[in-house]
Amino acid sequence: DVGKIVYMKNNIWNSYTKNELKSNLARQIISYKGNIIIAGSNGLGIISKSGTFSYFNSGNSKLYELLMRGVAVDKNDNIWLATYSCGAGRLKSALE
Repeated sequence: DVGKIVYMKNNIWNSYTKNELKSNLARQIISYKGNIIIAGSNGLGIISKSGTFSYFNSGNSKLYELLMRGVAVDKNDNIWLATYSCGAGRLKSALE
């Protein structure tokens, strides 16, 4: 299966599937304050600590380039993105 995230919780393997993650090569995955942030080849996915999924791409955000190379979070909960050819970008406070 493509587009599936598999994780262990309470010693049980679980899976989480979203269409936006299909054919989306994960470049980096980080955990921050209970949120999971996925920098991919087609955009940025966030699974909040409550389980809500958000997906950001050029169609619903100001991301000019979708080919993410890396991701980091600053002390103000802003997500910083490193892209292949358009430099850095910032997503303001998208975390719970």
